[in-house]
Amino acid sequence: MNTFDAPDGSWWYMSAQEKRGPVATERLQQLHAAGRIAGDTLVWRQEPSPMAAAWQPLHVVLARRLQPPLLRSGAEARPVERQPS
Repeated sequence: MNTFDAPDGSWWYMSAQEKRGPVATERLQQLHAAGRIAGDTLVWRQEPSPMAAAWQPLHVVLARRLQPPLLRSGAEARPVERQPS
């Protein structure tokens, strides 16, 4: 399977010096939880940006996926001041 044919969310990972995949993000998490791959296992997926498409440790990918979404910029992100009653 070519990287461009892989469904969204598909990842490749290195195991025993071999590239394996594609697998879904959820499957990567399952493999890690089961102890079949470590947090320092290198993972990769096709990204629009060449910098984002580099092999990286699984723990970096999982940390990014588990972070809450960033607040929107502008008026929506500003705290509302209370008016005296």
